[in-house]
Formats: sequence, structure tokens, C-alpha cells
Amino acid sequence: MNSETPKPLPRSYSRSSATGQNDDQSIYRVSELEEKVRSEEEELLQYSARFFNPESETSDNVYITMRNLKKNVAVETLDLLLIGKTGNGKSATGNSILRSQAFESKPSLVSVTTDVTYEISEWNGAKIKVVDGPGVQDTRMNESEATKDLLAAVAKAITLSPKGYHAFLLVVKYGSRFTKEEIRTVETLKKVFGDLFFRNFFIIIMTHGDKFEEELNTDFNSWLQQQNSKEFEELLSACNNRAVLFDNRTKDEAKRNQQVKNLFDVIQALKEQNCRYCDEHFKTAAASRAALLVEAEKDFIEDEIMNDASFILQRLQLILTDIQCHKSTPFLQDLNERAESLYIKLKQKDKGTGVLSTLSQHVESIINTIRDQIKFSENILKETKLLRQKREEEAKAHAEELKRQREEFNKCYLEGKAQEENRIKLLQEQIEQIAKTKELWSNQDKEMKSKAQKVRQTEQEKLKTVGEKVKKLKNDQIKSTNEKVSKSVFKILKQKIFQKGGNQK
Repeated sequence: MNSETPKPLPRSYSRSSATGQNDDQSIYRVSELEEKVRSEEEELLQYSARFFNPESETSDNVYITMRNLKKNVAVETLDLLLIGKTGNGKSATGNSILRSQAFESKPSLVSVTTDVTYEISEWNGAKIKVVDGPGVQDTRMNESEATKDLLAAVAKAITLSPKGYHAFLLVVKYGSRFTKEEIRTVETLKKVFGDLFFRNFFIIIMTHGDKFEEELNTDFNSWLQQQNSKEFEELLSACNNRAVLFDNRTKDEAKRNQQVKNLFDVIQALKEQNCRYCDEHFKTAAASRAALLVEAEKDFIEDEIMNDASFILQRLQLILTDIQCHKSTPFLQDLNERAESLYIKLKQKDKGTGVLSTLSQHVESIINTIRDQIKFSENILKETKLLRQKREEEAKAHAEELKRQREEFNKCYLEGKAQEENRIKLLQEQIEQIAKTKELWSNQDKEMKSKAQKVRQTEQEKLKTVGEKVKKLKNDQIKSTNEKVSKSVFKILKQKIFQKGGNQK
């Protein structure tokens, strides 16, 4: 591949990002037309080879002309997707590849790219299609908004290249520290595109090559091998050590062509090893993207669920304190329905990702506690009914015995005073029997109350344990949120100080 300057195609070949159905249809239409052009030109070449005599000078000229024409025919479009942190020169890199001011580019801490766009140019007879996505880690957005926007932009980028992508270009800036924040961004991209994304399709584009050459007197590949940053080594290893240095500011035409050629050489090696990254690859990573969305909203979900869980626990404590055990079943069943609804809601928000598994376990613990209380209440109610039935049977037996004794007493009374002493004895036995029965019932009541009190104390201790766990989780969540807020405030102050220092200079 020589160093021929890429030629921008006519503006009719350029497309802004598709935001509606008509634009998506036009993308497919362009692809169909390109295929048709290639097919017609192949037929023309075959026809010329058959029609002219190869020994004729005229036919030689025509054949050479047609061969040159075939050489310049765009065999296929090389599809590339630019990804990068705001301020790293992503759009400028796209312009360097296309050799035209196709994308808006200017130094900024806020992303200039607000939508996915693409442009097409030509290089050595091949069409080069570069899709410029929005910057990752956009400082204008919170984590949840940034994640949603990233996923939406990636989905749009996939539709903009129906046949897929030959390579993904991650634009990083020379001279910037590669921190854990960048590693988290890399992990996010893995979740968006899939685990094989980096090793098979990923290329690092390091911008600010002019500063690299000013500060260092070494080869770029040698410099890569000398890096001792754990984070950067992980990134470089993940993409199989594919990296290209770019100077987007240089006016040296030969240098501009050479760096583009270096990139295309790496891409050509990828093409020989892999097929395109297409919609099917994107679909296989759907589960990890769902987990990414849930993770972004985790703090909001936890706060909402924890508030509902705290209300349920407070209501449970009130029921156990103010309502008699054997009468609490209906209230507990209603509370159990609320807890189960909360659990279903939590599972729906988790979307099967497992991101909210810890919170799910706590809600399950609350549900189990309520169910234990329902079971205990039902057992107490059952025992109370059995005791009442037993007392009714005993009372009936006592009444019959009293009736019998009364009849016997009357009989003895009629027989005379001779049996008076026996009657008095019978009455005393009756009184003693009644006293024993009262004592028995009293002991049974005390035993039942003691048993219920012990069980209630046990359940309240369990409830207290669950409440402390939930309270701890909520405090941890509040602490985590405060730390994030503090970090965000510190980051904003740092950026303002940096900007102020830059303005003073």
C-alpha cells in the first residue's frame, strides 16, 4: 500500500448521523449501490478480456486501462468506529484518517460530539468510512446518564454500519495519566461490546504525537514496551499490543500519510484474522449491557428499595408490639404481600443481572421473618382454639357431675338426717374439685403466656437483627453516596483550579 493521499468523496457520499428511519434506509441504499457498481465493473473487465485479442497493441492498451480501472475500484468499504474520552482528540483523529475537516474538533473539557456521525473518504481505491461516536466519561452527565447515552450511541453506531466494523479505535492522549478511571471505562466498553471485543477488534490511537517526539528520543513501539503503568499494561495486553501514534497537528503530508498507512497496516492484519464486528456480536453482549445499566442506577434503586424496606420493618414492629399474637395474622399477611411485591419490583429492576443480589437477600430475609411471624401467629391461634375446646368439654363434664351430685344430694336429703354427714362430705369434695380445676386452668394460662412471651422475644430478637443489617446497609449506601459526592465536588474544584491556572497563563 503506497502513501497516496486519501481523497474525500463528493458530499453526496457524506452522511450526518441517522436520527430517523429515512437516514437508516439511505445507509442500506448506499451499500446496495456500491455492490451494484462493483458487479457491473467486474462484468465489464471480463467482457473486455474476452472481446480483444491479447496480442493486439490496441487490446493491450485497453486491457491495461481496464486493469488500472479495476485497481481503483473500491472493493469494499473499510468501516472504523472512533471511541474516546472527551478531550483526547477523537474527532481530530477522524479528520486525520479522512484527510478532511469532516468532524468538528476543538480543545475542550466538554464533549463537542453530541451525536453519532460518519464521513467517507478514499484511500488507494478503497472507501474509508469513519464513525465518530460521542466521548466517554462526559463531565456534563452523572454516571447513570452517561451510561445510558453511551449505550444509545453504540446502538446507533451499530445501525450506521449495517455490515459491521473492521476495527474499533480507542483514542487516548499522550502525556495523560492512565488511571483506574480509564480502566473502568475500558471495563464498561467490554460490557458494552463483549469480552472478545478488545482482543479481536481493538486498536489504541495515541494522539499528541508531536509532544511525544518533542519530549522523547525513542521509537514508539520501544516506548510502549518500557511502560510500567499497570493500568496501561492491562489495556495494551487486552488489545494484543496494537497501538499507533498519531500527530493530528502536523502539516507534513508525508508524515500524515505514513501514520494513516501504519494504522491501515494494523487493520489489514486484523482483517486477515477476524471477520467484522457485526450486529450478531453486539447481541451476544446484551446481558452485560443490561448489567451495566442496572449498575449505573444501583444507588437510586437501593435508596428506593431501602425506604420501602424500612417502612415494612417499622410496620412489623408495630404489629408485634400492639396487636395480640393470635389476632395479628391478617395484618402480617397484608405486610407479607407488600414485602413480596417489593421483592418482585427489585427483581424486575435487576433484570436477571445479579447486580442487586445483596439487596435481594435482605428483602428475602424480611419476607422470611414475616412468614415466621405468620406461622407463629397461626400456631398460637390453633393452640388457643384447642385450649378453648378443651375447657368447654371440661366445663360440660363438671356441669354434668354437679347435676349428678345435686341429684344425689337431694336423694340423700330425702332419706333423712342420717346421711347428712355424707352430704356435707360430698359438698366439701365438690368444693375441693372446683378449686383444683381453677388451679389447673390458672396454671395452664400461665404456661401459655410464658410460652408465647418466650417465642415473641425470640422473634423480636430476629427482627432486631434484620433491622440492624438493613440499617447498616443503608448507612453504607449513604456513606458511599457521600463519598461519590465528595469525589465529584473535588473533581469539579480541581477542574476549575486547572482552568483558572490555564487562563492565568
